[in-house]
Amino acid sequence: MRVLIVEPMNEPYVRDIDNSLSKMQEIVGGYIEAAGFFDDVILVCNEEGKLDGSLPNRIIWDKDGEIADIIHGTFFLCEYGEEDFKSISAENIEKYGRMFSFNLQRDNLSRKAEYER
Repeated sequence: MRVLIVEPMNEPYVRDIDNSLSKMQEIVGGYIEAAGFFDDVILVCNEEGKLDGSLPNRIIWDKDGEIADIIHGTFFLCEYGEEDFKSISAENIEKYGRMFSFNLQRDNLSRKAEYER
């Protein structure tokens, strides 16, 4: 299964992984939590990432440009299959690779902080 992996302070990258619970847990560093996102995309993260000392990773912005959540620790994106997860499409790799670019996230947060001063 092809996934887009997003690690703290690094650019997103693509990796082919086994579609197994143990491999997913290895990537996120613990028990997985899967959250529906957009375009049939699933964000899979460590369900205890905010509690176990994992580094803040990426900001999830709402439609009004406000911070909706902050994901802690490594996460990955894939898509919904009929009964389980499936590979993320090339189109969504490009789209979410840009969305979760470390430099873009940093710049957006800086602009928001500057605007709110």
